[in-house]
Amino acid sequence: MTATTPERLAIASRDIGSHCVAVHVLDDGRPWFAAADGGVWFGIDDGAAPAPVHGGLLAAVPAPEGDALYTSGEDGRVCRIDCSAGMSPSVTELGRVPRRWVRVLTTNRAGAVAWASGITAWVCDAGGGVREIHHNRAVEAIALSPTSALLGIAGYDGLALHALDGDSPPRRLGWQGVHAGIAFSPDGRFVVSRLKDATLHAWRLADGRGMRMGVYPGNVGDWAFSAGGRWLVTSGADAAVAWPFEGEDGPMHQTALALGEPRDSLVTVVACHPVQDIVAMGHADGCVRLAHLATGQQRVLRVSGDTGAVTAVAWQRDGLCLAWGTSGGEGAVAFFPTSDPVEKDGV
Repeated sequence: MTATTPERLAIASRDIGSHCVAVHVLDDGRPWFAAADGGVWFGIDDGAAPAPVHGGLLAAVPAPEGDALYTSGEDGRVCRIDCSAGMSPSVTELGRVPRRWVRVLTTNRAGAVAWASGITAWVCDAGGGVREIHHNRAVEAIALSPTSALLGIAGYDGLALHALDGDSPPRRLGWQGVHAGIAFSPDGRFVVSRLKDATLHAWRLADGRGMRMGVYPGNVGDWAFSAGGRWLVTSGADAAVAWPFEGEDGPMHQTALALGEPRDSLVTVVACHPVQDIVAMGHADGCVRLAHLATGQQRVLRVSGDTGAVTAVAWQRDGLCLAWGTSGGEGAVAFFPTSDPVEKDGV
């Protein structure tokens, strides 16, 4: 829960100095903003100073327990920042890749964290053990399966799935093109990739059957599974696009939903509410809005902005707070007075 529940929608913002790489909201209601210049800002108070972590920050993801985050940067370091309520942030280095940038970073709900640089990936399990995995070509993206049994690597002409409980050769899932993103469905039945030709491709892991998932106006740079894993929501169009993942075939032969009224500006980032079928989307023109997957009802939180595209967006785990950041260095947070953020409260 947030420290104070407002009577009406309340939005506050701050200057974080540079491009916002990632955002998160701690369980105590404090947002954090990871900035490209290497600082991580906690809270919305303009008087607070950032925690310096990297010379240049390239990626940041929250830890599953909600009170820590992982970061990587141009210095080749991978760090964990612990930020429990009432405590000053403390930084622990998990790994280092000398003279290399670490752009690729991920974690999962089982507590594992993985990163990659060049043709090599590293997986740190919940107990702190680190395994090194070599790929045959440059690693574009990585993902851990929900149970940490697999590390998925995306790259040129397909995916490689590495079993982490042995030394067996990786399973290859081929599809022509450069695969720049990878995600496992929350139930572990499907794996999805996003390609640099503005398309998606999915595979059913039980039998390896593949499915092409539409062509977008722009590249799909962000995606998220809805609460319960029923929908995969993506950026890359003039409204968020949601693909159904229920049933034996998942999105195969299914039609996607467009959420909210189309805009002249493409959706750049998305985040799914942790409990309800509600999606937050940020646009290239700075617009931030919400849309309900079932009813289509929407709510605009900000029409547009003068601090650039929305580059990151995230919900608090109770759904009462939403944070976002922009390419121009703005960090913002919205506090909702009810458990239904789409519901109007007179503001």
